[in-house]
Amino acid sequence: MTMRILLFAVTIALAAPVCAAAQSVRPGINDTYLSPDINPEAQNKGFTSENRETFANRMEVAAAIGLKPGMAIADVGAGTGIYEPVFSKAVGVSGKVYAVDISKPLLAFIDKSMKEAGITNVTTVVGSDKTINLPPNSVDVVFTSDVYHHFEYPDAILGNIRAALKDGGQFIVVDYDHVPGVTAPSMLQHGRTDKKTVIAEVTKAGFQPPEEVKISGFKSSFFLRFKK
Repeated sequence: MTMRILLFAVTIALAAPVCAAAQSVRPGINDTYLSPDINPEAQNKGFTSENRETFANRMEVAAAIGLKPGMAIADVGAGTGIYEPVFSKAVGVSGKVYAVDISKPLLAFIDKSMKEAGITNVTTVVGSDKTINLPPNSVDVVFTSDVYHHFEYPDAILGNIRAALKDGGQFIVVDYDHVPGVTAPSMLQHGRTDKKTVIAEVTKAGFQPPEEVKISGFKSSFFLRFKK
């Protein structure tokens, strides 16, 4: 009897971290993107607005990553692929771009766009709220733009991202900060995290403390470079 109780206690103790990792921090935040009825064209119109800092400054953002020919980069939460042509050119024909998203319609939009543009080094990958579905040690860079605040299960997804990165690889987080009087009120309500929270969560996941890169056109956004 004593041994059975001991084994039960050990089982519960081992399961506890898994349960904790699976805890949602914002239930339903990704319902729009999980819907099969999402309209990629309408989403693309919003993503490519010049009022959107991450789109208007995408060339400077991409340059700041430091991509080189032959590298592999995963664009997690790729949306409609606004960064894919830039990344594709930077890594060259010997490199690889993985456009990862939870939305199959948006990934289909990227596939169509890349085919029409004659871009052949971009591969779409269906991810989930807990995994980016890439093999361990397979990419040099994991990039997110206006996506981190959509991480519903940060512990799980950050562990998976870290595993997918090669040793010394970069995890780039570009997102909205919470700047009173600067950040739009709608974003303050929608965005789960500010810069301080991102740093705390990512370093807790085992990444080195970040370097913050200044992007000239950013007013309410930030660029953080974490390393594995």
